Amino acid sequence: MSILYQVQTVGLNPFQLVLVGTVLEFTAFVAEVPTGILADVYSRRLSILIGFVLVGLGFIVEGSIPQFWSVLLAQVIWGVGATF
Repeated sequence: MSILYQVQTVGLNPFQLVLVGTVLEFTAFVAEVPTGILADVYSRRLSILIGFVLVGLGFIVEGSIPQFWSVLLAQVIWGVGATF
């Protein structure tokens, strides 16, 4: 989501913003290999569909609950979805 949303609506401070970005990147790094294996074993179409659903779910979670913990959860969901 937008940093403006995270700062103005959720009220995150600079440390929390860095933590949110770090959680997203770390989650994507950790999930890259397992999601690649799933795409190879099953189908790439299914993998892309799962990725779109997870990214959309991440946006819904972040937008519907304007709290720090929900932003972190949304970044984890979004990070896994981006690796599919």
